[in-house]
Amino acid sequence: MPSPEKLPKKPQNVPSLGIKRGQNDNHDHHRRGDERSRHRRRLLPKTREREASPLATPAFLVGLALYSSTAFAWVFVMRYLKLATIGAIYSVCMILMLTIMGFVFFNETLNRYEVLGIVLAIASIVLLSRFE
Repeated sequence: MPSPEKLPKKPQNVPSLGIKRGQNDNHDHHRRGDERSRHRRRLLPKTREREASPLATPAFLVGLALYSSTAFAWVFVMRYLKLATIGAIYSVCMILMLTIMGFVFFNETLNRYEVLGIVLAIASIVLLSRFE
């Protein structure tokens, strides 16, 4: 092994190229990062490529059909009712449907204030339809 005096010293500046010590370290770091990411990509399982697309699941297709039907219903109903009336009806219907789903599927109970709120929501729909 050569003694420390015989080892070549790294120059602080290379005047002919204008490169300072450590300037090439960033470039080497990026190169090492690319090698790491390539290595990581090789290690990832390929199961994701074989999985079915989430856009082709039955649940997504049912949701798409329901959403598109409500969009067409909005366009159809807007010919005959005001937008404010449609918005109120839609909101109350969503509240009623979610309440029914909670009651049927999740065995939720309603207190008297919630029942009163639902009755008032239905009354608002009746009032809107009477004065339309």
